Amino acid sequence: MNFNIKRQLKRTSIATNTMLVALCFVAVSCTKAELDEKERGLVAKQELADRFDKLFYEGFENPDETEKKLREFELNDLVSNDKNLLTDQDIRVDKSMIEMTIRLRRIQNTLETELNKGTIFDGFIQKNRVLLNCKSVLQELPYRARKGKKYEYLETKVADIERLINETLTKKERSLGPIPNELLGKQWKWKIDFDPYQFNSADLYSDIFKKLKDFSFDFHFNNDNTITAKRFFLAPVIMEGSESFDAAGDWTPALMGDKKIECYAYNHKLFFYVPMIDNADFNTGRGNVAHAWYYEYDYKVEGNELILTMNRVGLYTMVNQFITTKNDAEMEYSYDAAFKSFTLSSNSL
Repeated sequence: MNFNIKRQLKRTSIATNTMLVALCFVAVSCTKAELDEKERGLVAKQELADRFDKLFYEGFENPDETEKKLREFELNDLVSNDKNLLTDQDIRVDKSMIEMTIRLRRIQNTLETELNKGTIFDGFIQKNRVLLNCKSVLQELPYRARKGKKYEYLETKVADIERLINETLTKKERSLGPIPNELLGKQWKWKIDFDPYQFNSADLYSDIFKKLKDFSFDFHFNNDNTITAKRFFLAPVIMEGSESFDAAGDWTPALMGDKKIECYAYNHKLFFYVPMIDNADFNTGRGNVAHAWYYEYDYKVEGNELILTMNRVGLYTMVNQFITTKNDAEMEYSYDAAFKSFTLSSNSL
């Protein structure tokens, strides 16, 4: 009997060992299969990343061809009947990055042509539109994408475009020549008596606004297309679609920083560019972010008087741009007559 028991135990042990070996084999096989599947997934994802990288850098060199390739890539590899890889956030970001390079290149391709259209006023206004467009390229990306080599590449391209803008406008400015002699050597002054008007436009002539602004000009022209000002009146722009004025604060020499008001003459017009530094205090809510004013006046000199008639005014606040022209209904019906034309008197320097 003892012999039979030993034989039975031996058989049980062998069966158990066999079962354990089989289970180990199954486990190893499953693990290997899972690893193979993960590896295939990683390889496939890396292949997609490599293709995205290639298209990204091609986008700025050949935007039209890259756009075509991206579309084919999307239809053939990213989206099909049984899959939609665009649900993956990383893939969506990669696709957006390529679209951004295409957009920036197309902006650059038409840049010089667009900047050279019209007057110097038009050039500055177009400059701001382009910069708003370029910077929105960077801001449209999710925060997680605003780092790394690709993002730095986009930043360098935006910087290149801004540098090209400035070079193009500098050439345009130089082509206009110096300030006419009839404007030089005189201190030009104007001051409005606004008491008769203060009840007609409460938003513009309220007590707060009266304390904020000094309604006067007091400046002289320089030979280097700048003006030296003690006072420079910032005639307001009308916000689009409303009758409200926006004067974005007062002008003072301190708000110019180390910059000067630039001035250019062409076709009986004077263009003034007034850049203002950032003096915003977010704790008190006072001051303004960096902004710039653009004025285009028709002008004529009669004896010791300089008559400036409003043609166009623009305000660029780094996130928005507003323009009012003499052809706008708002200018005709809402813009105060006192700001449509100024007659400055002069004294010799």
